[in-house]
Amino acid sequence: MLFTSGSYLIFLAIVFLLYWGFASKRWLRVIVLLAASYYFYALWNPRFLAVLFLISSVDFLTGRAIGATERPKLRKALLGISLLTDVGALVLFKYFNFFSASFAELLNKFGRQSAPVFLTRLALPLGLSFITFRSLSYVIDVYRRTIKPNTNYVEYLTFVAFFPTVIAGPLVRAKELLPQFNKPATLISDDGGRAIFLIILGLTKKIAIANFLACCSALSCRLISTPRTGRIAWLIFGGVGTSRCRTGFAIMFTFH
Repeated sequence: MLFTSGSYLIFLAIVFLLYWGFASKRWLRVIVLLAASYYFYALWNPRFLAVLFLISSVDFLTGRAIGATERPKLRKALLGISLLTDVGALVLFKYFNFFSASFAELLNKFGRQSAPVFLTRLALPLGLSFITFRSLSYVIDVYRRTIKPNTNYVEYLTFVAFFPTVIAGPLVRAKELLPQFNKPATLISDDGGRAIFLIILGLTKKIAIANFLACCSALSCRLISTPRTGRIAWLIFGGVGTSRCRTGFAIMFTFH
């Protein structure tokens, strides 16, 4: 579900109404955001929810354990578990296809038949890099004693999967986002105006400018062999527009 589509705007409006309908009950607001975030992510591929849940759960538990001990070796071991889980998932999904294809090709050159496992193709979960680094940054901050470990499991799951930023950022550290779950939900006029401004600005850059540049780039492909300038400009405006929109969406729920 693309954030520029009508279905996303309907989804956003429903979540917005539910969230502010429970504005006086913090735990219900968090549950609304968690349900919306997991539903949003499941629309891309429901199987990827297992990866999202695993990374979030391991980091939540290791963060709690790191905060509960003063033994340096144990703290490092717990940090290692988190690193192994997060980076391991990232490497597995990003590079398994490349290495399995290369190994299968090598076996074929020697007349050996590839094992079924090397013929498997793994799809890369959307936003895995953002999910990994967001959750891992929390564990690192706890290890460095920059922040205290979070004690609310549902709140932490929501922090990692927060739907306005889960796919394409912007990347927000735990010490900046997690404390905002405990603040009273009050949408002041300045925040509302800023959210609308950022969303309109982002949509303008994404739809009007980036898509126009994409058309120009496609046309230039027929005229010249290396239309790099148009493509780079399309990537820049598309990325900036996406970031502005997602920041505006987050502000709609009082998250900055």
